[in-house]
Amino acid sequence: MSENKHKNSSQVDYSIGIVTYVERFNKSFKQLALELGRQFPDVEKNVILNGFPDKEKQLRYIKEATAFLNKCGFNRVITFEEHQPLAKGWNLLIINSDAPKIMILNDDCLVGPNFRNEFESQRLDYDWVFINESFSHFMTSKKVVKLVGWFDERFLGIGHEDGDYARRCAIKNYEYDIGIECPSLKNLQIQEEFVSFTTKKNEKSGNYSLYNERFFKKKWSHASYAKTGYTYIPIRHLKRYTDLPLGEGSFCKLNRGMETPEFYPLAILD
Repeated sequence: MSENKHKNSSQVDYSIGIVTYVERFNKSFKQLALELGRQFPDVEKNVILNGFPDKEKQLRYIKEATAFLNKCGFNRVITFEEHQPLAKGWNLLIINSDAPKIMILNDDCLVGPNFRNEFESQRLDYDWVFINESFSHFMTSKKVVKLVGWFDERFLGIGHEDGDYARRCAIKNYEYDIGIECPSLKNLQIQEEFVSFTTKKNEKSGNYSLYNERFFKKKWSHASYAKTGYTYIPIRHLKRYTDLPLGEGSFCKLNRGMETPEFYPLAILD
């Protein structure tokens, strides 16, 4: 792992963080980085360049992308040669943020010219908000992590680390299901032929890891009705400020022995 820093004198209370990898660089991430540089020149911007099995391709990518991101005004560029769990990338973005709050964006989205105004005019003083009703884009904070814990890095690929965190928020009685609408932010949902986490034991479904799906089922039990030891969570675990109905719900229980480890000392967030 390596890190590149660029000084920034941001006075806002949030940073921007993105986890990306080589296959997204030319397809979507370059344009996103340029637009974020234009709209958020005073906001701390950090990125994780995740690893990839093709070593030569990965090393060329790290060199090119790091230079490019420096020109775009990114503060920290953390690079890996080998694949790391998406959950670890999110944790590192939280740890390395100099701001108390962190807006995490997908690497395959388009950002329109009014995005910053849409985001800042709606986020109020919340420590957690979903953007456009999705874990593709959300804001969290170091305060939330101290309460709920780290994203679970045992999800080695991509997928279900978000649903896992939502259930852990519900168990902690933390009201995380607040959403804002930012029409200027569009999720492209690019499907990749080559993803960074693939092994003979880890088939994929689209961009998602079946390993993660199996681990999620091992970690959580679910029921369609209230049972002793189960916590209610809406299937549509999100409501806008306009108080839309939550819809049908289900109940979840963390299975014995599957508690999320403390991957890093929480004191590092102070």
